[in-house]
Amino acid sequence: MDACMRDQKLEDEDSPVMFSVVREMVKKSRMKVIDKLNKHADLSNVSDLFVKPTADMPFNPIVADIRIPLSLQKRKYVFDESRRSKVERFKVIYDGEFLIVGAMCLLDKRPYGVYDVRDRFEEIMESIYEFESIPPCLTHYAMIFVRKGERYSKAPDVFFETPPSSTFMGITADLYLRLHYGMCNLYEVSAIRRKIETSSSDVNKDVSRLIADLGSFLNSSWKDIRKKRKLLKEARDGMLKILTKLAEYERGINELAESRKGLEEEMKHVSMLKDLVETLGLDDYAELETRLDVESQMRIVEHVRNELEIYRVGLSTMTSALIGAIIGSILTLGVAYFLGSIGV
Repeated sequence: MDACMRDQKLEDEDSPVMFSVVREMVKKSRMKVIDKLNKHADLSNVSDLFVKPTADMPFNPIVADIRIPLSLQKRKYVFDESRRSKVERFKVIYDGEFLIVGAMCLLDKRPYGVYDVRDRFEEIMESIYEFESIPPCLTHYAMIFVRKGERYSKAPDVFFETPPSSTFMGITADLYLRLHYGMCNLYEVSAIRRKIETSSSDVNKDVSRLIADLGSFLNSSWKDIRKKRKLLKEARDGMLKILTKLAEYERGINELAESRKGLEEEMKHVSMLKDLVETLGLDDYAELETRLDVESQMRIVEHVRNELEIYRVGLSTMTSALIGAIIGSILTLGVAYFLGSIGV
């Protein structure tokens, strides 16, 4: 991805070459992950999800078994002891973008150890490269596969019936192919939302700082020119930063709407994705908790700009008057001296 961002011209003019470069980068990264997983004591049976991945799948998902003893599973993740499934062995599927954790247990039990698996897997990945965890991690509800004809309660999890002859790898491969694109969209929506909320928080802090700088500026003595100049520069820099972030905020709002639209379109075609996202609650990841009042922030910036402009104009007028007075005095003295020297 970095290569694409660094050389957009190469991507536009020679897409096959760019795809080959990215594919090679992904291949090297994938081998690093596999090597690390093979060396980890808790992991075993590291393999590929697909024997022959499609051409548009540069990162063949990695499947592995992981064991987390009950004694090492954190109590804080056990929400209901009566429903706790004492599972120690789990399956992980990782494709470089998102992680799937699975376990075999009774329908009325919950394998709370999946959260410990997530934490352990993150620790392993942190030793390879930097990454960002984006909610939902893991999803609040489980996707449960049951044999056809088996009785079960449909709430609150998402259930899917499978033929009796289904294997774990077969179910997982089908699940991945159906959900991969849509889940990437969901995480993109969630990432954009978090970026917008961070930008909104930063703007509020920067505006508060700008108001404080204006207060210090107005309360400082007119004689302290150096302090005023410093505060003037800081205020100007602050206004520029705020305007830049407000533009990013507005751009983020548009990106969020577009990404959500793409996800909702995908949900129309993939019932499994639709069931999962509706169970999770799309608004929890796509709707902002509060909207930034852009007009109010702009009015504050404009007010500060006007105050600084008044000072700048006043200072310029005063400076011009002083310079005029000094020049006038010098000319008067010069003329007086000249007239005196010629005896007038």
